[in-house]
Amino acid sequence: MINAASLDPEGGYKYYRDLFLRYGALEANRIPVDINHSTTNSDPDVIKLINQQTGFFFGGGEPQRVIDLFVYANGSKTPALLALRRLFEKGAVISGTSAGTECQPSTVTVKIEKARPSRENSHRNGCEPRNEQYSEVRPGAPGESASPDCMQHPSQQLHGKLTNSVIGQFGVMFIDVSRNMIDMYSNRYPLRGIYLHYLTHGDEIGLKKMDITFSTTKMPMKNNERFSRALTSSSIFGDDNNQIEHVPEFNRISASLFDARFDRSTFGDSVESNPRFHLILSRDSQDSEGWIERRTKIGQRDNMSYRNVHLEIHELF
Repeated sequence: MINAASLDPEGGYKYYRDLFLRYGALEANRIPVDINHSTTNSDPDVIKLINQQTGFFFGGGEPQRVIDLFVYANGSKTPALLALRRLFEKGAVISGTSAGTECQPSTVTVKIEKARPSRENSHRNGCEPRNEQYSEVRPGAPGESASPDCMQHPSQQLHGKLTNSVIGQFGVMFIDVSRNMIDMYSNRYPLRGIYLHYLTHGDEIGLKKMDITFSTTKMPMKNNERFSRALTSSSIFGDDNNQIEHVPEFNRISASLFDARFDRSTFGDSVESNPRFHLILSRDSQDSEGWIERRTKIGQRDNMSYRNVHLEIHELF
Protein backbone atom coordinates (compact mmCIF):
# COMPACT_ATOMS: atom_id res chain seq x y z
CA MET A 1 0.00 0.00 0.00
CA ILE A 2 1.35 3.42 -0.97
CA ASN A 3 -0.63 6.29 0.55
CA ALA A 4 1.61 9.11 -0.63
CA ALA A 5 -1.42 11.11 -1.82
CA SER A 6 -3.25 11.00 1.51
CA LEU A 7 -3.35 13.36 4.47
CA ASP A 8 -3.99 10.30 6.65
CA PRO A 9 -1.60 7.67 5.28
CA GLU A 10 -1.85 5.36 8.29
CA GLY A 11 -5.65 5.37 8.28
CA GLY A 12 -5.67 4.79 4.54
CA TYR A 13 -3.30 1.87 4.89
CA LYS A 14 -5.49 0.18 7.50
CA TYR A 15 -8.58 0.62 5.31
CA TYR A 16 -7.02 -0.78 2.13
CA ARG A 17 -5.14 -3.52 4.00
CA ASP A 18 -8.40 -4.87 5.41
CA LEU A 19 -9.97 -4.87 1.93
CA PHE A 20 -7.09 -6.69 0.27
CA LEU A 21 -6.83 -9.31 3.00
CA ARG A 22 -10.60 -9.84 2.83
CA TYR A 23 -10.34 -10.57 -0.89
CA GLY A 24 -7.53 -13.08 -0.54
CA ALA A 25 -4.22 -11.20 -0.54
CA LEU A 26 -1.58 -13.09 1.44
CA GLU A 27 0.10 -9.90 2.65
CA ALA A 28 -0.64 -6.19 2.48
CA ASN A 29 2.39 -4.18 3.52
CA ARG A 30 2.80 -0.45 3.88
CA ILE A 31 5.45 1.42 1.91
CA PRO A 32 6.23 4.40 4.20
CA VAL A 33 6.69 7.10 1.58
CA ASP A 34 4.13 9.73 2.54
CA ILE A 35 3.69 13.21 4.03
CA ASN A 36 4.93 11.92 7.40
CA HIS A 37 7.98 10.26 5.82
CA SER A 38 9.09 12.66 3.09
CA THR A 39 12.75 11.58 3.02
CA THR A 40 12.28 7.82 2.93
CA ASN A 41 12.13 7.74 -0.88
CA SER A 42 15.88 7.02 -0.84
CA ASP A 43 16.06 4.98 2.37
CA PRO A 44 17.78 1.60 1.66
CA ASP A 45 15.37 -0.20 4.01
CA VAL A 46 12.37 1.21 2.14
CA ILE A 47 13.88 0.27 -1.23
CA LYS A 48 14.46 -3.25 0.12
CA LEU A 49 10.82 -3.42 1.24
CA ILE A 50 9.65 -2.26 -2.21
CA ASN A 51 11.75 -4.95 -3.90
CA GLN A 52 10.08 -7.64 -1.79
CA GLN A 53 6.58 -6.88 -3.14
CA THR A 54 4.77 -8.34 -6.16
CA GLY A 55 2.19 -5.58 -6.54
CA PHE A 56 1.45 -2.03 -5.44
CA PHE A 57 -1.71 -0.03 -4.78
CA PHE A 58 -1.67 3.79 -4.65
CA GLY A 59 -4.41 5.23 -2.42
CA GLY A 60 -6.40 8.39 -3.08
CA GLY A 61 -5.91 11.98 -2.01
CA GLU A 62 -3.96 14.67 -3.87
CA PRO A 63 -1.91 13.48 -6.90
CA GLN A 64 0.62 16.28 -6.56
CA ARG A 65 1.76 14.80 -3.24
CA VAL A 66 2.67 11.57 -5.04
CA ILE A 67 4.74 13.48 -7.60
CA ASP A 68 6.48 15.53 -4.91
CA LEU A 69 7.40 12.41 -2.94
CA PHE A 70 8.56 10.22 -5.83
CA VAL A 71 10.18 12.80 -8.13
CA TYR A 72 12.92 15.23 -7.17
CA ALA A 73 12.43 18.96 -7.78
CA ASN A 74 14.78 18.81 -10.78
CA GLY A 75 12.57 16.16 -12.42
CA SER A 76 14.80 13.16 -11.77
CA LYS A 77 13.33 9.98 -10.34
CA THR A 78 13.87 8.99 -6.72
CA PRO A 79 15.32 5.56 -5.87
CA ALA A 80 11.84 4.51 -4.71
CA LEU A 81 10.31 5.35 -8.10
CA LEU A 82 13.15 3.66 -9.97
CA ALA A 83 12.58 0.51 -7.91
CA LEU A 84 8.85 0.58 -8.70
CA ARG A 85 9.52 0.92 -12.42
CA ARG A 86 12.03 -1.95 -12.42
CA LEU A 87 9.52 -4.22 -10.70
CA PHE A 88 6.74 -3.14 -13.06
CA GLU A 89 8.87 -4.04 -16.07
CA LYS A 90 9.33 -7.50 -14.55
CA GLY A 91 5.57 -8.00 -14.21
CA ALA A 92 4.59 -6.47 -10.87
CA VAL A 93 1.11 -4.95 -10.77
CA ILE A 94 0.90 -1.18 -10.28
CA SER A 95 -2.66 -0.12 -9.46
CA GLY A 96 -4.53 2.52 -7.52
CA THR A 97 -7.68 4.54 -6.98
CA SER A 98 -8.58 8.19 -7.60
CA ALA A 99 -5.42 10.30 -7.21
CA GLY A 100 -3.43 7.08 -7.05
CA THR A 101 -4.24 6.41 -10.70
CA GLU A 102 -4.46 10.03 -11.83
CA CYS A 103 -0.70 10.42 -11.37
CA GLN A 104 0.16 7.38 -13.51
CA PRO A 105 -0.99 7.84 -17.17
CA SER A 106 1.22 8.99 -20.02
CA THR A 107 -1.32 11.72 -20.87
CA VAL A 108 -2.32 14.23 -18.24
CA THR A 109 -4.66 17.20 -17.94
CA VAL A 110 -2.91 20.55 -18.01
CA LYS A 111 -4.48 24.01 -17.94
CA ILE A 112 -3.46 26.23 -20.79
CA GLU A 113 -4.67 29.44 -22.35
CA LYS A 114 -5.98 28.76 -25.82
CA ALA A 115 -8.24 30.91 -27.95
CA ARG A 116 -11.57 29.56 -29.07
CA PRO A 117 -12.55 29.91 -32.74
CA SER A 118 -12.20 33.38 -34.21
CA ARG A 119 -15.20 35.71 -34.36
CA GLU A 120 -15.35 35.29 -38.14
CA ASN A 121 -15.45 31.51 -37.96
CA SER A 122 -17.87 31.55 -35.02
CA HIS A 123 -20.40 33.71 -36.82
CA ARG A 124 -20.00 31.62 -39.94
CA ASN A 125 -21.06 28.59 -37.90
CA GLY A 126 -23.95 30.38 -36.24
CA CYS A 127 -22.63 30.72 -32.70
CA GLU A 128 -21.18 33.39 -30.48
CA PRO A 129 -17.40 33.46 -30.07
CA ARG A 130 -15.70 32.76 -26.75
CA ASN A 131 -12.21 33.21 -25.40
CA GLU A 132 -11.66 31.37 -22.17
CA GLN A 133 -9.35 29.07 -20.30
CA TYR A 134 -10.09 25.39 -20.52
CA SER A 135 -8.40 22.09 -19.83
CA GLU A 136 -6.92 19.96 -22.57
CA VAL A 137 -5.86 16.35 -22.17
CA ARG A 138 -2.51 15.79 -23.84
CA PRO A 139 1.03 14.77 -22.93
CA GLY A 140 2.55 17.09 -20.35
CA ALA A 141 5.43 19.22 -21.57
CA PRO A 142 8.53 20.10 -19.52
CA GLY A 143 8.03 23.35 -17.68
CA GLU A 144 4.31 23.46 -18.44
CA SER A 145 3.21 21.57 -15.37
CA ALA A 146 4.55 19.35 -12.64
CA SER A 147 3.73 16.55 -15.01
CA PRO A 148 2.86 13.13 -13.57
CA ASP A 149 4.25 11.82 -16.87
CA CYS A 150 7.33 10.69 -14.97
CA MET A 151 5.14 8.23 -13.06
CA GLN A 152 3.65 6.69 -16.19
CA HIS A 153 3.44 2.98 -16.78
CA PRO A 154 5.97 1.76 -19.36
CA SER A 155 3.09 -0.06 -21.06
CA GLN A 156 5.09 -0.63 -24.21
CA GLN A 157 7.15 -3.11 -22.19
CA LEU A 158 4.21 -5.17 -20.94
CA HIS A 159 4.17 -7.46 -24.00
CA GLY A 160 0.53 -8.24 -23.25
CA LYS A 161 1.38 -10.18 -20.09
CA LEU A 162 -0.53 -8.15 -17.53
CA THR A 163 -4.22 -8.97 -17.07
CA ASN A 164 -6.47 -7.62 -14.34
CA SER A 165 -9.44 -9.54 -12.95
CA VAL A 166 -12.43 -7.75 -11.44
CA ILE A 167 -13.50 -8.96 -8.00
CA GLY A 168 -16.12 -7.80 -5.54
CA GLN A 169 -19.77 -6.85 -5.36
CA PHE A 170 -19.82 -3.90 -7.76
CA GLY A 171 -18.03 -3.10 -11.01
CA VAL A 172 -15.25 -1.09 -12.59
CA MET A 173 -15.80 1.45 -15.37
CA PHE A 174 -13.08 2.16 -17.93
CA ILE A 175 -13.41 5.42 -19.88
CA ASP A 176 -11.51 5.42 -23.18
CA VAL A 177 -10.85 8.97 -24.42
CA SER A 178 -8.22 8.01 -27.01
CA ARG A 179 -10.70 8.70 -29.84
CA ASN A 180 -12.52 11.69 -28.36
CA MET A 181 -13.27 14.77 -30.45
CA ILE A 182 -14.18 18.30 -29.34
CA ASP A 183 -16.25 20.39 -31.74
CA MET A 184 -14.65 23.78 -31.09
CA TYR A 185 -16.93 25.51 -33.61
CA SER A 186 -20.10 24.68 -31.72
CA ASN A 187 -21.36 27.05 -29.05
CA ARG A 188 -21.97 24.02 -26.83
CA TYR A 189 -18.56 22.41 -27.41
CA PRO A 190 -19.82 18.81 -27.48
CA LEU A 191 -17.51 15.91 -26.66
CA ARG A 192 -17.75 12.86 -28.90
CA GLY A 193 -15.82 9.65 -29.39
CA ILE A 194 -15.74 8.59 -25.72
CA TYR A 195 -16.13 4.84 -25.18
CA LEU A 196 -17.11 3.11 -21.95
CA HIS A 197 -16.44 -0.41 -20.70
CA TYR A 198 -18.10 -1.65 -17.51
CA LEU A 199 -16.78 -4.88 -15.98
CA THR A 200 -18.06 -6.84 -13.00
CA HIS A 201 -16.95 -9.82 -10.94
CA GLY A 202 -15.04 -12.44 -12.91
CA ASP A 203 -14.31 -10.32 -16.00
CA GLU A 204 -10.73 -9.76 -17.15
CA ILE A 205 -9.02 -6.96 -19.06
CA GLY A 206 -5.57 -6.84 -20.63
CA LEU A 207 -3.89 -3.57 -19.74
CA LYS A 208 -1.83 -3.23 -22.91
CA LYS A 209 -4.48 -3.62 -25.62
CA MET A 210 -7.55 -3.23 -23.37
CA ASP A 211 -8.80 -6.63 -24.57
CA ILE A 212 -11.76 -7.81 -22.50
CA THR A 213 -12.80 -11.34 -21.57
CA PHE A 214 -16.18 -11.67 -19.89
CA SER A 215 -16.69 -14.18 -17.10
CA THR A 216 -17.72 -17.70 -18.10
CA THR A 217 -20.67 -17.35 -15.71
CA LYS A 218 -22.18 -14.68 -17.99
CA MET A 219 -24.09 -15.03 -21.25
CA PRO A 220 -24.50 -12.57 -24.15
CA MET A 221 -27.47 -10.23 -23.71
CA LYS A 222 -28.18 -10.15 -27.43
CA ASN A 223 -31.45 -12.05 -28.02
CA ASN A 224 -31.83 -12.38 -24.24
CA GLU A 225 -33.19 -8.89 -23.53
CA ARG A 226 -35.95 -8.51 -20.94
CA PHE A 227 -37.33 -5.11 -21.95
CA SER A 228 -38.46 -3.29 -25.07
CA ARG A 229 -36.89 0.09 -24.35
CA ALA A 230 -33.80 1.44 -22.62
CA LEU A 231 -34.11 3.67 -19.57
CA THR A 232 -33.67 7.45 -19.62
CA SER A 233 -32.87 9.78 -16.75
CA SER A 234 -33.37 13.36 -15.60
CA SER A 235 -30.58 12.91 -13.03
CA ILE A 236 -27.89 10.98 -14.88
CA PHE A 237 -25.16 11.59 -12.27
CA GLY A 238 -27.32 10.83 -9.24
CA ASP A 239 -28.76 7.78 -7.52
CA ASP A 240 -31.92 9.29 -6.03
CA ASN A 241 -34.15 6.95 -8.02
CA ASN A 242 -32.30 3.84 -6.98
CA GLN A 243 -31.76 3.95 -3.24
CA ILE A 244 -32.64 0.29 -2.69
CA GLU A 245 -29.97 -1.18 -4.97
CA HIS A 246 -27.45 1.65 -4.47
CA VAL A 247 -26.48 1.52 -8.15
CA PRO A 248 -25.31 4.86 -9.62
CA GLU A 249 -27.87 6.19 -12.06
CA PHE A 250 -25.30 6.48 -14.84
CA ASN A 251 -24.47 2.76 -14.56
CA ARG A 252 -28.14 1.81 -14.53
CA ILE A 253 -28.97 3.85 -17.65
CA SER A 254 -25.93 2.76 -19.67
CA ALA A 255 -26.43 -0.93 -18.85
CA SER A 256 -30.12 -0.75 -19.83
CA LEU A 257 -29.05 -0.30 -23.47
CA PHE A 258 -28.20 -3.99 -23.67
CA ASP A 259 -31.36 -5.17 -21.93
CA ALA A 260 -33.58 -3.40 -24.50
CA ARG A 261 -34.79 -5.13 -27.66
CA PHE A 262 -35.45 -2.03 -29.77
CA ASP A 263 -33.26 0.86 -28.59
CA ARG A 264 -29.67 1.35 -29.66
CA SER A 265 -29.31 4.68 -27.87
CA THR A 266 -30.60 6.47 -24.80
CA PHE A 267 -29.99 9.74 -22.96
CA GLY A 268 -29.90 11.48 -19.62
CA ASP A 269 -29.59 15.03 -18.28
CA SER A 270 -27.75 16.32 -15.25
CA VAL A 271 -29.66 18.26 -12.60
CA GLU A 272 -26.70 20.45 -11.69
CA SER A 273 -26.73 23.95 -13.16
CA ASN A 274 -24.09 26.28 -14.61
CA PRO A 275 -23.64 24.23 -16.68
CA ARG A 276 -26.10 21.40 -17.20
CA PHE A 277 -25.26 18.51 -19.49
CA HIS A 278 -27.13 16.27 -21.90
CA LEU A 279 -25.55 12.82 -22.35
CA ILE A 280 -26.25 10.49 -25.26
CA LEU A 281 -25.24 6.85 -24.86
CA SER A 282 -25.33 4.43 -27.77
CA ARG A 283 -24.19 0.96 -28.77
CA ASP A 284 -23.36 1.96 -32.31
CA SER A 285 -20.06 0.09 -32.59
CA GLN A 286 -19.88 -3.35 -34.18
CA ASP A 287 -18.14 -4.68 -31.09
CA SER A 288 -20.55 -3.11 -28.59
CA GLU A 289 -21.89 -5.95 -26.48
CA GLY A 290 -23.40 -6.70 -23.10
CA TRP A 291 -23.03 -9.85 -21.02
CA ILE A 292 -25.03 -10.85 -17.96
CA GLU A 293 -25.28 -13.35 -15.16
CA ARG A 294 -28.97 -13.57 -14.28
CA ARG A 295 -29.64 -14.00 -10.57
CA THR A 296 -32.63 -16.09 -9.54
CA LYS A 297 -32.74 -15.50 -5.79
CA ILE A 298 -34.89 -12.70 -4.40
CA GLY A 299 -32.82 -9.69 -3.40
CA GLN A 300 -29.90 -10.53 -5.69
CA ARG A 301 -28.98 -8.13 -8.49
CA ASP A 302 -28.07 -9.33 -11.98
CA ASN A 303 -24.33 -9.19 -12.66
CA MET A 304 -24.10 -7.17 -15.90
CA SER A 305 -21.07 -6.06 -17.94
CA TYR A 306 -20.58 -4.34 -21.28
CA ARG A 307 -18.00 -2.87 -23.62
CA ASN A 308 -17.87 -0.06 -26.16
CA VAL A 309 -20.79 2.16 -25.22
CA HIS A 310 -20.33 5.41 -27.12
CA LEU A 311 -20.80 8.58 -25.05
CA GLU A 312 -21.50 12.12 -26.25
CA ILE A 313 -21.68 15.06 -23.84
CA HIS A 314 -23.47 18.29 -24.76
CA GLU A 315 -23.81 21.44 -22.69
CA LEU A 316 -27.37 22.63 -22.03
CA PHE A 317 -28.32 26.28 -21.69
